[in-house]
Amino acid sequence: MSKLLSSLFFDNPKIPEQIYQFCQSIPEYVQAREEYYALAQELEETMGRQWYFTFEARLNQYWAWENQAYYLFGLNLRREILEGFQGEG
Repeated sequence: MSKLLSSLFFDNPKIPEQIYQFCQSIPEYVQAREEYYALAQELEETMGRQWYFTFEARLNQYWAWENQAYYLFGLNLRREILEGFQGEG
């Protein structure tokens, strides 16, 4: 059982596509994405391409660190769940 759960949580190459499909089913997500791209294009045209790319790179770096923290917390929770199932088996 723990091997099955491990493959669901850790070794599933379908997760990115599933997340993409899930996000596409949320109208607010789709709208936010469209608004982001429209604003990004406006910023790039107004401030210049290099300034926009620098801004976006810094923003992405910041978000990556924050997402990593959430991911690590999630992994810890999943590890605890898997360990709990192993104890039962």
